[in-house]
Amino acid sequence: MASETILVVDPDEAVGALLADILTSAGYRVAVARSIESARTLCDCSLDLIITEAFGQSYIFDFDPTFLREFGTFAPGTPIVLCSIHPSIDTIHPGDYGLVGVVRKPCLLRDLLGKVNTALSRHKGTMATVPKS
Repeated sequence: MASETILVVDPDEAVGALLADILTSAGYRVAVARSIESARTLCDCSLDLIITEAFGQSYIFDFDPTFLREFGTFAPGTPIVLCSIHPSIDTIHPGDYGLVGVVRKPCLLRDLLGKVNTALSRHKGTMATVPKS
């Protein structure tokens, strides 16, 4: 059974709860935040993965990648998967903005869990190669 902790950040309460249910059923520990501010308070540096929606910076739903850089400041080294319905998602690829994965909503369960498993496996591999001080 998985023991990793995943933070789901989605402004839609129902979507966040659904993602949490899916990930919990797959054996992950899950915390849910509805905003970047809430996510900041939940980050305790023991996260293994962040799954986030593309946040707008105003009431207009507009993709602005600056929020991804913000995650890097309060959860350094934590891999991020973008899971969004935003139209610009089709132009964003792993590696862009430091993302390890991109999933378009609505998504198939196997696609979401596949991206999560891949991201966590790569992150563990990277952590294993870092020399201990």
